[in-house]
Amino acid sequence: MARLVVTSSFFHSAKIGHNFKSRARETHIENSYFMDGSSGTASYQVDFPNGGVVYMRGNLFQKGPRADNSTVIAYGQEGLKWPVNTMEMVHNTVVSTFPGGSFIAAHNSTQSVRLVANLFAGTNSPRLLTGGVPSGQVTQQNTVIGSAANVPGATDLARPNFWPDATLRAQLSLGGTPDAGYTRDAPQPHALRALAPGPRLAGALQSSP
Repeated sequence: MARLVVTSSFFHSAKIGHNFKSRARETHIENSYFMDGSSGTASYQVDFPNGGVVYMRGNLFQKGPRADNSTVIAYGQEGLKWPVNTMEMVHNTVVSTFPGGSFIAAHNSTQSVRLVANLFAGTNSPRLLTGGVPSGQVTQQNTVIGSAANVPGATDLARPNFWPDATLRAQLSLGGTPDAGYTRDAPQPHALRALAPGPRLAGALQSSP
């Protein structure tokens, strides 16, 4: 497939397989939810096994304690098959209650990984990036890493709440707007709200749901 676009969608509760998988040359995902809840056994929350151009903005990811794989987001793990292989994440929230593991695994030939204003909250100190991608191919801006315990509502499939508690929220202020095109967030699955002008917070949510 040449291009796959996903917006305002909700993928959850996969059994052993992945909650989402794309082999497209270009995959664009915005304002969507990918969740295990407390009992889901998905492998990856999102999987891009053959790489390509991947862009994710304003999404919310939750890996549960019973997951079949310790990585949340996988890129190029079956080998890169496209001429351009880049991954960019802007204003996403990634919560993992799986003990340890990693948030992202990217193939060692990935041309670039760009991380801007994302919130990663884990359990037992998961690694941010594995898979062999060279550090020189990775750029980061305003990354916040915290504890999943500070996002207590992120495992509730019935009413997902990825709004951090006051302790973690105090670390999210950016004092600017790293992406002027980020104008809507998704306080609940299938819901969008317009964002007021002004400084942003790291992560997918800019205020309480």
